[in-house]
Amino acid sequence: MARTGSNGGTPHRPRGGILVGLAGWLALVGVTGAVGWLALGACGLAWRDGQPVLDFCPAPAADPPPSTALLAEEHRGRELEDRLAQLRLALISAPDCPTPPQPEIVVAAVTEEVTEEVTEEVVEELPPDPVFELPRHRPEPPEQVAALPPQPEADIPEDAWEDRDTAFLEGCWNLISPQSLEDTQRGINRPMADWRICFDANGNGSQTIGVSDGDRCSGAVRAEFTPGGSLSMTSVGDIPCNRGSVPQIIQDCQRLPDGTAQCVGRQPSANRYGIVSTFRR
Repeated sequence: MARTGSNGGTPHRPRGGILVGLAGWLALVGVTGAVGWLALGACGLAWRDGQPVLDFCPAPAADPPPSTALLAEEHRGRELEDRLAQLRLALISAPDCPTPPQPEIVVAAVTEEVTEEVTEEVVEELPPDPVFELPRHRPEPPEQVAALPPQPEADIPEDAWEDRDTAFLEGCWNLISPQSLEDTQRGINRPMADWRICFDANGNGSQTIGVSDGDRCSGAVRAEFTPGGSLSMTSVGDIPCNRGSVPQIIQDCQRLPDGTAQCVGRQPSANRYGIVSTFRR
């Protein structure tokens, strides 16, 4: 508890507390001065001739100048960029490349020669279409040919034949005598299975020849009476077959007493004559 003085109650401050406060202030002033002195030293504060002198705060050190080699490389890089720009401009403004001259077409000639050679070889290998001719004489019926079926009664009116009226020809005429086609390439006779000739009332018609080996020939035919009174049946050109053809056949026919028509044919283009065939309507 504080004491009171004898002078009527004024408090008495202890001496030790004053000394502690004074020492704190002195320490703070000392620290502040030291910091300021260090800061001023960094800015160039020095003692000259016994007096403090403040010069300036030094600027930071500048970068060292580039070396000569670096400057040379930078200069070379700029030159290369300029050269590249010039080349690009020249490429853009350059004209289109001219079309190269066409070479001589030698392959076509070689191909042509090869084609001709191949064609010749193929032509040599392929045999020509066979030509079938009628024999000069009436052949004997071959053993392998089946007997012809019974034929109907003859229906060729004598008066119509004498009047040379082609209207009676209307209908179909069938071969009733043995006949064959001669294969000149193989030198064999190919027996006919049938020979059918059909006319209209005007003498226009068609004919079909069947061969025992399965081949068939067909073509147009025309009939008319000659001034001599015979009936002429003429193929309109060669008769095409499944393979090959039969040269044109011209037949001169006479009516027989039994009512059939006997024809003597020829093939002028094949130099064949005296081909005898008998037909019944």
